[in-house]
Amino acid sequence: MVLPGKTLAWFGVVGLLDAVWSEHYLNAPALFSSGSLIALLLCGLALVALLRLPVISPWLSLAAFAVGLTQGVVHGQWALLPLSVAVGVFIAAWVQRFKMRYRWLGWLAALSCLAVAVACVLGQPGLRGADLLAPGVRTHIDAMLAVLGAYSIFMASLRPLAPPVNNKWLVLITVMGSLLAAIAWFVLAEQERQFQLGLDPSGFSMSTPALLIPLNQWLPDLIFSVCFAFTWMMTRTTRLSVVLLQRSKDLEYASLHDHLTGLPNKRNLIHAIETTCTQCQQTGESVGLVLLDLNGLKLINDSIGLEAGDQVLKEVARRIREVVAARHLVARLEGDEFVVLMRGVNKLDAIQCARAILAVIGQPYHHSGIELHLTASAGLTSTEGGCHRPGYAVASGGPGHYLCQT
Repeated sequence: MVLPGKTLAWFGVVGLLDAVWSEHYLNAPALFSSGSLIALLLCGLALVALLRLPVISPWLSLAAFAVGLTQGVVHGQWALLPLSVAVGVFIAAWVQRFKMRYRWLGWLAALSCLAVAVACVLGQPGLRGADLLAPGVRTHIDAMLAVLGAYSIFMASLRPLAPPVNNKWLVLITVMGSLLAAIAWFVLAEQERQFQLGLDPSGFSMSTPALLIPLNQWLPDLIFSVCFAFTWMMTRTTRLSVVLLQRSKDLEYASLHDHLTGLPNKRNLIHAIETTCTQCQQTGESVGLVLLDLNGLKLINDSIGLEAGDQVLKEVARRIREVVAARHLVARLEGDEFVVLMRGVNKLDAIQCARAILAVIGQPYHHSGIELHLTASAGLTSTEGGCHRPGYAVASGGPGHYLCQT
C-alpha cells in the first residue's frame, strides 16, 4: 500500500515541476492541471500516512477532495479521478480507525475507483479534468492511477494494517522506484508531445517518422507500468527477506532468553559457562557461580495468583540485575531459580555479592495494594584458573563450595 501512495505522491510532484517547465521553457500548456496534480499528491501522502501516521491521513484526503472540488467549481475542470481516490482514502482511514467497522464502504469506494478507471479507458468525457493538450496524444495514465488508488483502498479496508517494516533498503527501493516511474512517464510524454507538434525544445521544426508514432503514443504508459511492476516485485522480495530475517532473530533470541524476565535461559547459561571457563584457563582468572532459590513463591502463586507470581519474578530479576555488575551474567534456570556467573572476582567478593542479592530480594514487594515478602537461599561455587569440567560445576557445585543463607 505504501508503494502506490508514493507513486501518486511523486506523480503529483513531478507533474507540478513539469507544468512549470512546460509553461516557462516550452511556452506550452502543462500536460495536467495543477489542481489535479496537487490532489493526487495529497492522496498519495494520505495513503502513506495511513500506515505511518494514521492520525493525519483523513485530513490529507479531505484536503485533496477540497482541492479537486475547488478546481471543478472555480475553473470548471471536473476531475473525477482525484475526487474518487480522495473519498476512498478517507473512508479507508475511517474504517481503520474504528477497528474495521463498515469495511464494505471501503470495498465500495475501491469499486468506484475501478469504475472510474474503466470509464477513462473507454474514453468517457468529463472524467479527467486535466487533458493532454497536444493533439493526438493518447494515454491511460489516469486509469492506471485510479487502479493504484483502488488497490490501496481495498487493502486498507480488508484487514487491520500491520506495523510498517522499518528497513532503509526497503524505503530506498520504494522511493526511487516510484520516482523513476513518474519521471519516466513525464519525460516520454513531453517527448511525444514534441513529436506530435513537430517541434524540438529549441522551437525548430522536425519530422516524425510514421513508424514511431504508434510507439510514441503508448511508450510512456508502458515504461511507467514496467517501472512500477519492477519496483513492486523488488519491494515484495525485499520485504519478505527482511521479515524472515527479523523472525529468525526473534526465534534465536527466544531460544536463548527467558520469555518472562528477558534474562538468559539455561541453554544460554551453559554456553556462557563453557566459554568463560575456557577463556579463564588461558588467563588464570577465577570463576564464580551463585545459585539463588526463592522461598515462598509457590505460596504467592497459590494464594494470590500466577499473575502476582510473574510480577514478583520480574521484580526479582530487575533487582538482581541492578545489584550485579554489568560485566557479570544473570540467568534464570527455571521456576524460582536464578544464577549469577561472575568472572575475575575472588571468593570474598563473590560472597559479598551473594549477600547483597539476598538483601534486595528480601525487601517487600507490592501487588494490587498487597505487600508481599519473599526470602531466598544462595549457593556459591568458585574456582581459580577456570574449570576443566564446566558441566560438573553446574550440576554439583564444583570445587570450593560455599553457602550463603538468608
